Amino acid sequence: MTKMTEAEQQAGAERAVRFGIHRQELRVLLAAERAGPGLPPYGTRVTPDDVDFESALTAAADFSWFAAVRLPDGRTARFTVSADAPEDEVGCEIDGRVQECIQAHTHLSRGPSAPVEAWWDWLQRSFVALGQHDEPWAGDGIEAQLERVERNIVYADTQTSAARRFADTGELEVWLTGVYAPSGLLPRVRRLDADAYAQSYGRAFTAEARAGDGPSLMSLGVSRQRDESEPTTVWYASYLDTTADPAQWFPADARIWQAVRIFADGGTVEAFDNDRCFDSGELAPYVRDGVAPIDADAWLVVEIAGVPGAQVFPAADVMLVAASERDAAEISLEVGSIDGVLPLFALHDGFLRRWGPIVDPDAVVPEADLDRLEARVMQQIAEARG
Repeated sequence: MTKMTEAEQQAGAERAVRFGIHRQELRVLLAAERAGPGLPPYGTRVTPDDVDFESALTAAADFSWFAAVRLPDGRTARFTVSADAPEDEVGCEIDGRVQECIQAHTHLSRGPSAPVEAWWDWLQRSFVALGQHDEPWAGDGIEAQLERVERNIVYADTQTSAARRFADTGELEVWLTGVYAPSGLLPRVRRLDADAYAQSYGRAFTAEARAGDGPSLMSLGVSRQRDESEPTTVWYASYLDTTADPAQWFPADARIWQAVRIFADGGTVEAFDNDRCFDSGELAPYVRDGVAPIDADAWLVVEIAGVPGAQVFPAADVMLVAASERDAAEISLEVGSIDGVLPLFALHDGFLRRWGPIVDPDAVVPEADLDRLEARVMQQIAEARG
């Protein structure tokens, strides 16, 4: 028998302490969920009853893991303890394979360690039954379109992601194309050569330059209504400064700062509104063709066929909201800071967790519950009106 070194004994003792702490944290979390405050994702097939604490007491004699979760697909997830992880974080393995905790909405990875509650929520979100079955009206086929017409509904799709989740501009372009493809309009994503742009303008971003002697590459808004042949242009006092801290690109109180919305028919642009974009012609000397990596220093340029102007933004702190609505007759791309946009989606997520049965087409809601909810809404409206 090999004798443990003092360092190994110390590491084992630390794991034992963390084993007990995190085990208790998970117990409290599951108890709270059963009591009601911790709302799980609606439709999840992972429940507190799937958590097995007792096997860890005998199987994990080295205190390397403190709870097992029986997953709906037959696999087993284990919450693991490591001396290398921060004290308030644990790891997760599924059938022995180390996992990465993926955040909702941004789809960014927190890495192989995260708080217990983050892992538990991730597991629950990974096995949500709602929306996993194909509805007869979903898709781009003729039968699906006829089904939507018969039911008087329209197809809509909204996808969110942090810009820096993508490894390169090609991946981001594929993601946007997947959302916009039914419209017949294709996006183009390239990287701005920020250094070349900054060197070209030199002193462009001094206070004196901003007072009137700065670069012509200033933010603008371009729009055109259906009955107009020429677009209307509005200029904003917002210069493209690639030397600035990307975190300062968005005003502190702004959620969505830039946006393009397009109305199309059969792949033809009928109307559009491209807000806080930049002139594509002036950008051209500094835009690099081909696939380019997206890293912390990247500035991205997104253009959509048939619409003048390009959305330009730093990848570091950006949340993208891409949508296709009204059977792809309307598409949009909204750009905002992650910290500014996430609270909006947290509210939406909370609504679905609380009122999931109301928006689930397969759920049967008792009439009494509907009457009670309607009365509550009417009361809130009356209170808001004073």
